[in-house]
Amino acid sequence: MPLTRTQQALLDEMKAALHNGTWARVPNPYGLTIRYTETRQTPSGIPQRWWPDTTYERHQFLTLQESGVIYGNAPAPWVGRNDSRITYKRAFEILRDPAAVWEPRPAAQDENAPASTSARTDD
Repeated sequence: MPLTRTQQALLDEMKAALHNGTWARVPNPYGLTIRYTETRQTPSGIPQRWWPDTTYERHQFLTLQESGVIYGNAPAPWVGRNDSRITYKRAFEILRDPAAVWEPRPAAQDENAPASTSARTDD
């Protein structure tokens, strides 16, 4: 079955990411799957029985199928992996900047805070 323009564009970017080395191919019979991996220091509060090593890997997966894109996120080995269907737009965003997925989001009160930090004076 021929790919749509969007599917072909995503496939081309996935291949480029493989070629650049930022993503690695994962054997999968259900479509093209690629994985982004980041090695991190194990937080001090993680029980030894959950993860005994000083470092761990976290992974993101993108699987391009005929029916759409599946995103897999495994933020830590003691958490496991969560898969979901995502839009092509979101797939492009993740593919182009996978580390942004794990960046902490500002708290709700921070998002609505005024841009200026100057104190108000009534003098």
